[in-house]
Amino acid sequence: MEDPSPDHPPAEALERLIGELVDYFARSGSDVMRSRHRFFGWTITPNTEPDAPPTLHLFRCTTEDEQGNPCGAESPESEMFEVAQKWPFEHMKEVPEHTGYEQVLRRPWGMVRGDPV
Repeated sequence: MEDPSPDHPPAEALERLIGELVDYFARSGSDVMRSRHRFFGWTITPNTEPDAPPTLHLFRCTTEDEQGNPCGAESPESEMFEVAQKWPFEHMKEVPEHTGYEQVLRRPWGMVRGDPV
C-alpha cells in the first residue's frame, strides 16, 4: 500500500472521524445530521389573483421651469388608463407650456416558487 499523501488522510481515519461526528450530534440532540435543505428557483410575475390590489395609472407633468425643476403635478390614480390619460389635457389648459408627461403604473407583483434546483 502506498504512503498516503499528507493532504489526504487514510480511509480509516475518515471513517473514524465520521463516526465520532455522528455520535456527537446524536448525543447533543441536534437535528443537523437529519436536516435536508432544498433550494428552489424563483420567478416574479404580475399578481392576477382575484384578491390582488388593482393596477393603478397616473400621469405626471415633467415640464421643467427656468431653473430645471420639473412641475411634478400628477393626475389622480385610476384603475382605468383612459381616465388618467385625460388629465394631461386638463393640466395643459391651465398651463399651456407644459407639454411633457410621463405615465406612472403601479402593478402588484408576486414571487412564485419554482422547481428545486
